[in-house]
Amino acid sequence: MMTQPLLFWLVGSRLSGFILFCPGFGSDEMPAPRTFRALLIGWLTLSMLPSAVMPPGSFPGLPDLVVAVGCEFLLGLGAALALRLIFSAVRIGGTLIDSELSFLAAEQFNPMISIQGGLFNRFFGLAALYYFWTLDYASLLLLGLHKSFQMVPLGALQIGLGNYDMLVRLGANAFASGLIIAAPIIAMMFFLNVAIAFLAKLVQGINIFYESFTMRIIVGSTGAIFFLPLILMTVRNEMAKMIPTFSAYFQTAAR
Repeated sequence: MMTQPLLFWLVGSRLSGFILFCPGFGSDEMPAPRTFRALLIGWLTLSMLPSAVMPPGSFPGLPDLVVAVGCEFLLGLGAALALRLIFSAVRIGGTLIDSELSFLAAEQFNPMISIQGGLFNRFFGLAALYYFWTLDYASLLLLGLHKSFQMVPLGALQIGLGNYDMLVRLGANAFASGLIIAAPIIAMMFFLNVAIAFLAKLVQGINIFYESFTMRIIVGSTGAIFFLPLILMTVRNEMAKMIPTFSAYFQTAAR
């Protein structure tokens, strides 16, 4: 009689770790109510119960059950963090562009100011969410979670705990991907800075520090609009890494 409640608890723990921390199901750009996420976790748990099997002879005591629940939660949490790093790569690209265009000047000069994030940081965050939902990554990820109970059985207490080196590699790749996204604007602003340096030498008495802010915003914003299709294509390519990363994570955890 205790098998079904324990099974529900274990399956729900893995799903909770994923749904609560996956940016597609709740983020700064699109916050989701806690009640909605709790109902979603409960509904998904009930729908995925048939694909999960309780290992025979598992959890002889309460400590073993607590550890198993914690491991399932960490397994789902690790999958969500892997996807969050892909979203972070997109946001890093936006932050680099904001920095080059001086949209973060107030925050850089006064770190205590309440302004957090710039224009392109938020725009790319919304673009990532747009691709997440319009390209139906949500359904594919939930299907992958459903299959994960066959790939990584419940109650394998050691599974997933020693395989988070993949998250470290993804974290390093996030910075590289963000640089690739912002590369066109960074290159353009480099040549603009060179031109501003020559202008400061040629025109005496000009307040180059003040004028450079206006020039960077005007030229940079114009360039950002010109390169926007290329940048959005790069963001979309970055989001396309979600499914391979999700699959690789559970393949690594199943070893």
